Amino acid sequence: TTATLTYTIENHVHDWEFEASGAVITATCQNTGCNLGGSGKVTLVKPEDLVYNGKEKTVDYTVTEGYEDVFGEVKIQCTGNCIDVGTYVASYIFNENTIATVSFTITPRTIIITDIEGLERVYDGTTKVDLSTATKVVYTNGIDGKPLEFDLSKAIATADNANVGAGILVTLDGNITVKGDEKNNY
Repeated sequence: TTATLTYTIENHVHDWEFEASGAVITATCQNTGCNLGGSGKVTLVKPEDLVYNGKEKTVDYTVTEGYEDVFGEVKIQCTGNCIDVGTYVASYIFNENTIATVSFTITPRTIIITDIEGLERVYDGTTKVDLSTATKVVYTNGIDGKPLEFDLSKAIATADNANVGAGILVTLDGNITVKGDEKNNY
């Protein structure tokens, strides 16, 4: 005996609803019986290392598995150059009404001054050292290819003693700042 079974397969057509909240856009199919079940998300992920390094910080994203085609190609735009110290906003504009954003702040890089070369001191009976004779500031933790210039005008240098001699320890107090184009990044 042979039995014939007849059935109809109906093609499910998605009816997407999108909602943005902060760094996340959620897609939910409004049709019942959707084979994807639930909802999918695209989430913007801010950079992990937010200390200035002279390179552009990029925002990444994650997409719920199975929803890659729903969101299509994700293009993230960042305000400003996303390189220098400051606060930036990155956006994924899905459509004119659905925009995910994430903000992040690039913080200054810390440098360590290890020596100031070329200091000369004329004996005057005090421990004061004039920093204007400095010929070079030696530092670590800078960025290769980006030499820094320093403003020593607000720093106070004091010699360990008032005697004449070489190799006398000099202590710095006050504020040594970077000057020029890189001044805000350190």
